[in-house]
Amino acid sequence: MVMASASMALAQNQTIVYEWLNHPCSTNINCNEGCSACALPENSTSLFFGTNSIWVGVPICPLPVSVGNNALYSNAWPTFPSPNHYGLLSALAQIPMQVDSIIIRHRREVAGPQRLKVGYTKSASEPLIEVADVQVGVEFEHTVITNLGCLDMPPGASFGTMQLRVQAYQGNGGNWHLDAIRIVGSPCSAISTGIGHPGERTREEGTHTYFDVLGRPIKGEPAPGVYIGPRRVVQLF
Repeated sequence: MVMASASMALAQNQTIVYEWLNHPCSTNINCNEGCSACALPENSTSLFFGTNSIWVGVPICPLPVSVGNNALYSNAWPTFPSPNHYGLLSALAQIPMQVDSIIIRHRREVAGPQRLKVGYTKSASEPLIEVADVQVGVEFEHTVITNLGCLDMPPGASFGTMQLRVQAYQGNGGNWHLDAIRIVGSPCSAISTGIGHPGERTREEGTHTYFDVLGRPIKGEPAPGVYIGPRRVVQLF
């Protein structure tokens, strides 16, 4: 019975959610003007879990955007992406894990950075590669990145590692607001298309066939406000 229960748990999607909420934990983010927020994510399982976020070259401050909901406000982002200005987070997997989707909820102030570049690597031994370079609006939007493959687990290693880097740029001194990052994974042996948001639709590049989040073909055009770029980046407005 224990083995059966474990198998059922492994077949389910597993999530890592960064929300920077205002509650105490072992690693907190503090600033003079704002709140104190937990830097650690909420992990749905101990088999796939995230570490605290790291910020280099930019001041960050947790501030409320609604009741019980903080966002990380950050500024001093450069005109062009810089290796000295970024946010970085890591996740570890103790089983062969596929990263189905990464969902970033964010916005900018009027004078804030107009673009966001996202780097990703599925192995601790490989460099980060660009998986998204998107416009940032003044209202909260979701950038969804999919088809990121399975994390590498070298022979003899007890876990696989992924890293995600965010770099806002093209600003004029205003803040970039990062409300949440949600990472969805599933065991590599499982068939999964990832989890987006209700009503999200995607299309296969180079065709006119559209699919829902379960991979089922649909007829007609997708709903207005949904865009998919050449790197399978989805903008939800």
